[in-house]
Amino acid sequence: MDELSETVDVSRSSLYDAKRKGNCSKKTFAAIMSGLALREEQLRRLPMRQELEPTNERVPPNGWSIESIESPPLVAANGVSYQIAKLSSKYLQQPVRYARGKFYDTLDAPPVSRREYQERITRHAAVCALLPRGTRVPNHIDIRPLADETAWWVLDEWIPSMPLASLIESGVKFPEAKIKSIGTQLLETLAILHSHSCIVRELASESVLIEEDSTNCYITDFEMAQLLVSDISVSGKWKSTRPYRAPEVSENDTHWQSDLYSWAMIVVELFSGSPNRDDVWVRSCSPSETIAKLLVQCLDLRYHYRPASINAVLKVWNKWSAKP
Repeated sequence: MDELSETVDVSRSSLYDAKRKGNCSKKTFAAIMSGLALREEQLRRLPMRQELEPTNERVPPNGWSIESIESPPLVAANGVSYQIAKLSSKYLQQPVRYARGKFYDTLDAPPVSRREYQERITRHAAVCALLPRGTRVPNHIDIRPLADETAWWVLDEWIPSMPLASLIESGVKFPEAKIKSIGTQLLETLAILHSHSCIVRELASESVLIEEDSTNCYITDFEMAQLLVSDISVSGKWKSTRPYRAPEVSENDTHWQSDLYSWAMIVVELFSGSPNRDDVWVRSCSPSETIAKLLVQCLDLRYHYRPASINAVLKVWNKWSAKP
């Protein structure tokens, strides 16, 4: 029965339609539905459907096992559910002994949507492949689907770190020197991404990793990025409204300045603990009138009123950062 369900790529609704129209016998209908139910039950018992079990080694790609669970189940802006885990290699040694694994679960999506999700999930690897070594982006290791492509693993270099969002949520107060460093590193990384025809589109504090015991930060999670060298869109219909996303991005009208909006929102969050674009709020939390003016300009709802380039922002930011 399970073999039958594996070979039938059809939704339940279409099966009911076929039965109602007389195109499917009762016996065949019952057999297919039974097979689909069995398959779904087996897949749901795999780790990370509800709770990921570190002892089960059937889920990670060949040669990897689950070391620890790093996040609860999450939902990306395009509606794909995922969870993050630390994986350990059975064969590799340092520096790739461990990996940051993102497990994407598309079981509940119809087959057509799964094919759309595939492009979105693999976009991260495509972006990483464009970037030179030394970019503040974790090195991409591998991307693997489960056999039936109802779930995917995306593996990146493991960097002992915490998402910026988690640090802010836990009440961490960042000293001005560290904010200067994080702001500079994010701008420099965005400049490299832009020079390789990539717009992040939704840089958020969840996708900024702060390395332990250092001021190093890294940008990751490029599943929603736009590649100007590709004619394939991965945005689909945005499933949520988030403060880091520039308004034009939700309308699929992305520009270089869209990333400046996200960057400024993260900086405001670093200064105040909250991503808020209100002019009064921004000015009240900014350390100087120059930085307040820069952030307000970057957060303008009209993209053509924002600074023309990353370099223009870097010039102002670096001049302020150089002050003791």
